[in-house]
Amino acid sequence: MAAPVLILSLVFLAVAHSALGERMLIGPLVRHPGWPALPMGGWLGRRVLRFAWHLTSLAWLGLAAAAVAGGPSASLAVALVLLASAALTFGAARGRHFAWPVFAAGGLSALAHGGALPPEVGAVLGATAAAALAAIALLHVAWACGASWGSAVVVPSTTEGPAFRPGRAVTLVVAGALLVAAALALGLSGLVPSLPSSRALGMAAALVFAVRAVGDGR
Repeated sequence: MAAPVLILSLVFLAVAHSALGERMLIGPLVRHPGWPALPMGGWLGRRVLRFAWHLTSLAWLGLAAAAVAGGPSASLAVALVLLASAALTFGAARGRHFAWPVFAAGGLSALAHGGALPPEVGAVLGATAAAALAAIALLHVAWACGASWGSAVVVPSTTEGPAFRPGRAVTLVVAGALLVAAALALGLSGLVPSLPSSRALGMAAALVFAVRAVGDGR
């Protein structure tokens, strides 16, 4: 499970970094009429900024290949880079940028791939994830029953109010999906028996949460 999670984490980061960076940061910057005068010239400055941004995406793909194809030492080096990146991203953006949990997942997966992550740590992480998912599921049940605590934080809003109002049935479906995800976390960490398809379902759930995190960023 470690290698697929590591690869998925870094491929997702690379693609999202390049695609969202072009749309939300690099593109608006290089098109801005107030682009400053640079010693290297405006045209070259724009080009350097753009290709330097995408070189970071390429480097993450190289990290994934190095960790998977290399030995334990390579996996440990990649893990340290990713975990440090998670801490730096979390601290600099105060947890508001979606990349830090993806960095953390990749770093832990690299540790596991290199044999440096004790099984007990995986069990603790699985139990923690399952407890968090179960708590969020219960919160959705409370919302379906009429509670409103915290709902304003998770539902996007505009100047006119909430962007949408999820119905009771949809909210209960989400609660059920979260409980399934909690069971998957327990199974993948070895705390309970898992199904043969648990890995594929776990990867799908991780992708859904990653897309949801991107949505939160917007």
